[in-house]
Amino acid sequence: MMRSLYSGVSGLKVHQTNMDVIGNNISNVNTVGFRGSTVNFTDVFYQTTQNASGPNATTGTAGTNAVQIGLGSNVAAISVDLSGTGATQRTDRGMDLMINGDAFLIVRSNGNTYFTKSGALDIDANGTLYCTTNGASVLGWGVDENGEIRKDTVSTLNLMGGENAYSDPNATTKVSLSGNVDQKDPLVAYSADGAGYPMAVSFYDNLGNLCTAKLSIIQTSADAPNTYSVRLHDVLGADGKSILKKKDDATGNYISTEQVINFNEIDLGGTNYTVDPSS
Repeated sequence: MMRSLYSGVSGLKVHQTNMDVIGNNISNVNTVGFRGSTVNFTDVFYQTTQNASGPNATTGTAGTNAVQIGLGSNVAAISVDLSGTGATQRTDRGMDLMINGDAFLIVRSNGNTYFTKSGALDIDANGTLYCTTNGASVLGWGVDENGEIRKDTVSTLNLMGGENAYSDPNATTKVSLSGNVDQKDPLVAYSADGAGYPMAVSFYDNLGNLCTAKLSIIQTSADAPNTYSVRLHDVLGADGKSILKKKDDATGNYISTEQVINFNEIDLGGTNYTVDPSS
């Protein structure tokens, strides 16, 4: 009687372990890089109450099987699925990635090296790539002074440090403006001394400095209601000072090099114009 109760209790115990593992899998369904586990069961040793016997030629009886009583079940192992691939999720973060198959990231934390499936990555204040889930630094192949990849060792990936923090600036070569002209706007209507509707466009020069172009749009003339002019009044440097004005040799005063672009609103497809601030 006690033996049967023990076998039943052992079955309940391993079933509880299985439920614990399943519950843990469910609770971590949204955990980045989590690997699900599976419980493997095994039966316990059997108690033999009667040994097996072979055929007896003297008595003419056949052999008999052994009489064995099972003693319940046990947990053989809890296996972690390391190669499985979870559902793809969009995070809208440029540093996040998903690892398929048997691949892992190598990370380092407190001097110890680990493997992880967590692809939630970011760059810390020192420019080093790290896992946001545990703060461990991501390791990878580095490059030598000639730009060749070194596959003999792994080290922390300093993506935004030193020589990687900056790149050569690219000057803005094209700016697109779009919108609708409100003919009823008094700032747009033609007037001899009208300044027009003000606009500002930001762009970068060849040194990477942020500049601002001061523009305005106004009706070209009273006789041309559908024709407008875009005027480039000034260009301000990063310090807010004008870089589009030049000195008049006759008076010594700085004068504006205002440029005017005329366009017709009937041109629905749009037209490209080129402005040369140096002229």
